[in-house]
Amino acid sequence: MHNWISNEKIQIDFKEFGFNENALNQLEQLIVKYKISEEFEARGDIDAGRFVVSIFNNSNHYYKIVGMPITLENYKSSYNFLQKRAAIIESGVAFGERIINMPSEDQNINTLSYLAEELTGSLLDSSHIVKENEVMDIMENGQLRFGIYNKNQELIGGADSSLSIAGKPSKCLWCHETNLQKGIAALTVVPAYFSPKQFDSIIELNRSVLDNYRASLTPEIDFDNNAQHTELEKLYIRFLEPSAKRLAREWDMLEEEVKLKLIAYKTHRHDEFPEFGELYYRHEIEKYTPYQVLPSTSSARETIDNEPNLLP
Repeated sequence: MHNWISNEKIQIDFKEFGFNENALNQLEQLIVKYKISEEFEARGDIDAGRFVVSIFNNSNHYYKIVGMPITLENYKSSYNFLQKRAAIIESGVAFGERIINMPSEDQNINTLSYLAEELTGSLLDSSHIVKENEVMDIMENGQLRFGIYNKNQELIGGADSSLSIAGKPSKCLWCHETNLQKGIAALTVVPAYFSPKQFDSIIELNRSVLDNYRASLTPEIDFDNNAQHTELEKLYIRFLEPSAKRLAREWDMLEEEVKLKLIAYKTHRHDEFPEFGELYYRHEIEKYTPYQVLPSTSSARETIDNEPNLLP
């Protein structure tokens, strides 16, 4: 599955990690592009942080790897939802109200899907209008899969920041981790819709379905170990917000040389991991890399325009 070549290099066989054929094909295409890059020629490897960012924090690549349908209509054609839906008036994510389409009662992992409609207006007076859609389901390897569609039902890179703080699929995963989330702030009951309490009850039932399915797998991932989730976060954060010490290793320079080269750039501390020390923003200083690199995203979690796409 993996083999440590040295203290800093690891060789991974993606076929052993539960990826399906589509995902393996997309990953192979990315790996080929990295292997013919000037970075690989100079270093003899692919930076793990850069690759994780490319497959996880880049929505274009993430959607291709997980096989997310390009239209909401295509997505919905694979699932059956309960006729009655949940109303979320107070949300910890959306600025407005939400309607949550709940999965059917089949109790089957293949039908476990949620569709959230992001609204303007009010459900209580029926003035609501659907502005965006967010979906979540379960992949064969037990991982959650997320997608965001605009009001025209087209797949988009992330949520509209005027409607919610949801950001990219990678931010959905940052909040959900490996779980189906109950309502965080919902209190108000709307007639003809599931109440927040009923919504939480359905979530609890579907959590059991998911837990039982994951227990039937033999994955490398321990879904109960949230430390693994944190380590993934650290991997992409350290890449997108590198320290002078990390850059010195990458660029084969002394740390003091890096600091001198980047003297015009202010450093910062990460809000979640201040112990990382003084950091730079990679998108600001990437031009100083002594070899050509493939383009990377500039944000780990927030929606950005014109994200690089190496998988057309």
